[in-house]
Amino acid sequence: MSNLKSAKSICVLAAAVVIAALFCTGVSAQTVLVQETFDNGLPAGWTQFTGSSSVQGGTLALSYGCLVLPEEFHRSAGLKLDADVDITWGYAGDFNFFVFFDPFNPQAPHCYYPTGSGYNFAYYPVGSDNYQDTIGSFFPGGGTTLASAPTVMQANHWHHVTAELLPDGTLRESVDGNLRLQAVNQDHQDGPIVLRSWGTVYIDNLQITSLCTFGPANGPFVLSRDRGKPVWDSRSWSSCGGSGVLQVSTDHVASAFVYLNGELILTPSDFNAHQSQVEVPVELVAGENDLEVQLRGAPGSEATFAFVESP
Repeated sequence: MSNLKSAKSICVLAAAVVIAALFCTGVSAQTVLVQETFDNGLPAGWTQFTGSSSVQGGTLALSYGCLVLPEEFHRSAGLKLDADVDITWGYAGDFNFFVFFDPFNPQAPHCYYPTGSGYNFAYYPVGSDNYQDTIGSFFPGGGTTLASAPTVMQANHWHHVTAELLPDGTLRESVDGNLRLQAVNQDHQDGPIVLRSWGTVYIDNLQITSLCTFGPANGPFVLSRDRGKPVWDSRSWSSCGGSGVLQVSTDHVASAFVYLNGELILTPSDFNAHQSQVEVPVELVAGENDLEVQLRGAPGSEATFAFVESP
């Protein structure tokens, strides 16, 4: 194995930089749900289902089985799973993230996925009897391969693997920071997350992150009043949901209509050309949200819309 302590330091620093950057740009920060470096052994509450596991020197070794995390995870939150893995068996070894999966079936040999339901993000080494990495959706008795690509990982080397599940149905699988597989599917929405290996796989720097935001993921957006009759502009995004305020910073906007999820929240009487900001409390739903705006008044006026989540 390589110098894992160095790898851990780099990983933690990178995570801190990402979170800091999100705060600085005004985009809702990602929430770390699980962060495990295994420096204190196997975490409490993790369930071994077939196979065996051990922790030595801050590294998890998982052999022919599954480790089930205790929490239930949700698609509406948007999830990103990251781990450093070293697959030791070049001929037939593999590593899998089983997501929204219930593997607790006494008839399941080695936690084999067709006995349960969920997504399988599968990673194999070059030269394996499985020559393609895959994303699959499975139900008892069978399933469907949603995407596949030739393997790129080397056995007995450390690689960084990533799986992403977005609320809009997007699924992504990456190796060493390179996006390799992508599909769209909404078969599974909630459930546990499972680490699964065939052969012995070393695992470290596991992190599970919520990707959802309160307002639009790209942050505040600007709408402008063009010449001609007023027109309706709309924005849709997937939110974590919750309470907050909509801040509308205006530049010579004399009048406007603003609807949120079909409800009128701002009317022309809330605006005048001499004020610079309007605020209104909002309650966003977990999932799809829609904002519709009609700017009125002189052409060239514009407004910036920012959603701020309550602490």
